[in-house]
Amino acid sequence: MPLDGVELFKLVGAFAAPEARKDAATALAHALGGDELIVFVPDPALGVLLPAPGLSQTLRGAAEWRAFLEQCTRKGEHVGTLPSGDGLPTPARGCAAGAGGVIVVLTGEGAPAASFGALRPLLPVLDALFKTELR
Repeated sequence: MPLDGVELFKLVGAFAAPEARKDAATALAHALGGDELIVFVPDPALGVLLPAPGLSQTLRGAAEWRAFLEQCTRKGEHVGTLPSGDGLPTPARGCAAGAGGVIVVLTGEGAPAASFGALRPLLPVLDALFKTELR
């Protein structure tokens, strides 16, 4: 069932409260058909993408995550496999807000079939939120 626009706005808006971000990410992941959602934000000082503040900061398989994020940056969207928290391969789909913007990665069995069509126009909102917060 497609995600209702109002519900999607509420789910994205929940990221505004840093203390509720993990729950917001889980709720959005489930609404999109996945298990976990991580937002990556460009760190201008380090020149790398890092998990957004308030989300899990430690990921297994850093090289695989970097390669996956590079594909998202290059192609806009990418489907592949990433190591889960327990190190097992898990399906993933990523979507980039654009050059130098946030990247959203959805993981779980439903991730490859997920559509970011409704979420894509809201990625600049997440991008602005996190970039403002990191200043």
